[in-house]
Amino acid sequence: MKPAKANGPDDLGADLWKLKSCYPAEWLFFNTMIAEETVPDSWQIITTIPIWKNKGISAECASYRLIRSPSHSIKIFERIVDGRIRDVVQLSANQCAFVPGCGTNDAIPAARLLLERRREKQKPVHLACLDLEKPFNRVLRKVVWQSLKQHNVPEELRVGAVTLLLSEE
Repeated sequence: MKPAKANGPDDLGADLWKLKSCYPAEWLFFNTMIAEETVPDSWQIITTIPIWKNKGISAECASYRLIRSPSHSIKIFERIVDGRIRDVVQLSANQCAFVPGCGTNDAIPAARLLLERRREKQKPVHLACLDLEKPFNRVLRKVVWQSLKQHNVPEELRVGAVTLLLSEE
């Protein structure tokens, strides 16, 4: 989270979490939240802001891009849970999106280079490009649970933290 950005619905800015004198880790109650399996109501408020794409008819909903602004507190909690899950789960080396340091911009030049080299040798090449439009809005919770179990994510992390994050949606 970058400093000097707009506050979330809980009116706590990212700057507050970065104060050295405040020691936010001492007064965050993430472990208590997981133990009690509750999320504060103020964290569950998500403000949705429509922004016009500058194309199309302004009266149509499809002409707007939605920006969702959750509280900074829940973003920090999500990052902690994400970090703990990434410590346990090993992703494929071929994964090109949703992985830090490996975006789709890296894969596109690699695919072009592969196509050029195969064309020079006059050999066939098979390439699959999957366009996942808003994949996180369509993943079923059952699939998330099965995937976490399959990758041996510890039950206390699976049941506590992930349940809280999925319950807020």
